[in-house]
Amino acid sequence: MKTLPALLVLPALLLVPPAATGLTREEVMTTARGYAYHPWRATAANLDGGCPAGYTSYYTVGDHLGLPYDWGGYLTLHQFDAAIAAGKAAGSAPYTDVLACNVGLDCSGFVAQTWRQPQIGTYGIPDVSTEVRREDVQAGDAFNQVGYHVILYSHRQANGLPFLYEAMGYSVHPTFTQGWAYVSGYSPRRLHGIEGNDPAEPTGTADRPLEVDTFPFVTSGTTRGAPSDLLDYCGAAPATRELGPEVVYRLVLPTPGRLVVTVQDDAGVDIDVHLYSAFAEGSCLARHDTTLDLQVGCGTYLVVADTWTSADGTEFAGRYDLTIDFTPDPDQPCVPVTEFSFSGRPGAPCAFPGDYDLPFCNESLGATTCLYTGGEPDDVSFCSLTCTADRDCQAVIPGGCCGDIGEEDDYCFTPEFCAGEGEGEGAEGEGEGAEGEGEGAEGEGEGAEGEGEGAEGEGEGAEGEGEGAEGEGEGAEGEGEGAEGEGEGAEGEGEGAEGEGEGAEGEGEGAEGEGTEGEGEGTEGEGEGNADWICEPGNYTSCSCPGEQRGRQFCAADGQSWKACQCAAAEGEGEAAEGEGEGEDDTDRDRDGGCTLAAAGAPPAGLLPWALALLLLGRRARRRVAEPYA
Repeated sequence: MKTLPALLVLPALLLVPPAATGLTREEVMTTARGYAYHPWRATAANLDGGCPAGYTSYYTVGDHLGLPYDWGGYLTLHQFDAAIAAGKAAGSAPYTDVLACNVGLDCSGFVAQTWRQPQIGTYGIPDVSTEVRREDVQAGDAFNQVGYHVILYSHRQANGLPFLYEAMGYSVHPTFTQGWAYVSGYSPRRLHGIEGNDPAEPTGTADRPLEVDTFPFVTSGTTRGAPSDLLDYCGAAPATRELGPEVVYRLVLPTPGRLVVTVQDDAGVDIDVHLYSAFAEGSCLARHDTTLDLQVGCGTYLVVADTWTSADGTEFAGRYDLTIDFTPDPDQPCVPVTEFSFSGRPGAPCAFPGDYDLPFCNESLGATTCLYTGGEPDDVSFCSLTCTADRDCQAVIPGGCCGDIGEEDDYCFTPEFCAGEGEGEGAEGEGEGAEGEGEGAEGEGEGAEGEGEGAEGEGEGAEGEGEGAEGEGEGAEGEGEGAEGEGEGAEGEGEGAEGEGEGAEGEGEGAEGEGTEGEGEGTEGEGEGNADWICEPGNYTSCSCPGEQRGRQFCAADGQSWKACQCAAAEGEGEAAEGEGEGEDDTDRDRDGGCTLAAAGAPPAGLLPWALALLLLGRRARRRVAEPYA
């Protein structure tokens, strides 16, 4: 990733967070969760954003959790929300360069935001951090591989696996089913000047708001040193600067009524009160310096005590007294506050060969894998996660069960696959590449709990065994002979079937066995692959550029050669004024030293292994590049 070009220095300064002096681990992790669990809504305009022909966002119209992955992206939540509202495209698309028409975060942009650093690529991470031993990593440290990818570390789970946050694939999300081998070859890094040891989980944040459980609710607090500093403006008063830290409270109202919120602050302190239906600026319903007095419907709300900031950037953080009172009006009908309804949760339909227009599975909601019964439009797909018992699934998929997909991996099935002998039919095959035992997202607060959306419960991720040995299930060359006749009605095209799975070059006998159990050795897979190809058309690898930089070299359309190396454009090219926030914020799009569209362990070729008889799409399945590109 590049540094900011000189001609854009003035507007780009608006994108630079404060220096990391005094930054605590609680603040780093609160920001990370804020990006991974940020609710937002995509419209039809956000699917192309006026981008060049050939661009198509991976996102669908509707509600989503977590910022999109965008190669070269670096921006605040406020700038993202403003850009989406202005019709910018959501995230990167495969085989596209850094664009100014789309928004989101890439891996180093995400870590830089959590560390409150200016836009730095993976090449710049060592300049602001110190290498530590892997066994000494703490919350807020990072695993960096220069020129390739960077991942933020959260904690070690009860099963020994690391809990991580990263911008990779489709979105900013938690990664909790991978083993330590996932960060093999990465340098553990600690931000210079970061304060504290492994922190207790802070409260008063979007994912762990302070609960209002009685009325009147009277409390005192302070925004000075509060770990959450994510809400900069209220949609109901967009010109008012609330750039300082905030404290978040949640209240659940079973009936409509009158809500009165009052705040008093000390001399030299300016704390304002806001009412939100979700932790997003567009969901801010009201704001006032001292008192909110309004009629509200039933539902879940967030009351936010936020710090006002002057035009010169002075933050008036400090102590405040807060009173929240509610008078119910049972004679009025319950009209629930508008809430987000996120796509990509466990049990929901997901994009597969029969329908590319469905949403992808969202790790921020605990869904790590897409299972599907075939590649035709009338086939069934659903988001899933690993499990060890039915109880692991029933908390996230009502009526669901834990079933064996045939390769020592157990995944959650929807109720239609849980009855009688048909349990688990059509879900055969290889694992996702997760090493070790996958544990749930241990109360990581998936989604702002005040929304009533997202995975609010404890352990909504997979608590079960790991999702297959790392590297399997990706169209690996020559691996995976088809299960012969396993599962009634299995249409298995064969795991690793020759030419299928976009880049699976192995022989791989197909398991096309239709009909009765025990039949179906089938013919070798036919399809998109071609054993005579040198490379998969459309894929790219890294190549050398002047100045010790790296470029991309695309495979030719006939699969018989690589095209000329494409080096990064000169600094400042491809930029467009975003015009968000205060003044015109030109989001610089890094091309050097940033993360690729994916992380380590990318398959040798192919975008998605559609043809696997496994009928499973996972995190590794969507990695898009053949080799690192920096």
